Amino acid sequence: MLLEHFLRRFEAVFRHGSQYQISSGATLEQIAESEARLRIVFPEPVRRFYLACNGVQVNDPSLRILPIEVLQWSESLIVFCICDGVHRIAFRTCELNRLGQWSIVDADSNYEITDSMASFWSTHLWQWLRFRRKIWRDYWNDRLDEQLH
Repeated sequence: MLLEHFLRRFEAVFRHGSQYQISSGATLEQIAESEARLRIVFPEPVRRFYLACNGVQVNDPSLRILPIEVLQWSESLIVFCICDGVHRIAFRTCELNRLGQWSIVDADSNYEITDSMASFWSTHLWQWLRFRRKIWRDYWNDRLDEQLH
């Protein structure tokens, strides 16, 4: 899925319901300023995402992708998304993964959600928005536990 399709998908999915807001893309200058402030270099997929949209807000279910200028680095994590008002989704910045990207994790449990930004915005994000699947937890093990108890 291309980023343009991602942005249009909001119109299709939320046509009759939840309100959402997508901020216009960040400028190259804003990205460079954030990289300098955070003392990091964004992997290209993160950079492309923020060039396409510099923040997303959905009311129901609650989701906020933070604008690039408010991102903060803390102990090898950059929290960039908040789901359900409390679940912090972060880039693990201590190393590049097998795809040459930062893995995306739950900032509190370190549960790895996905290893690519494209997978996050094209699949995982929509699992939360459309089906309210708690992407910050191991869904399949949770279901197995429920069946066993």
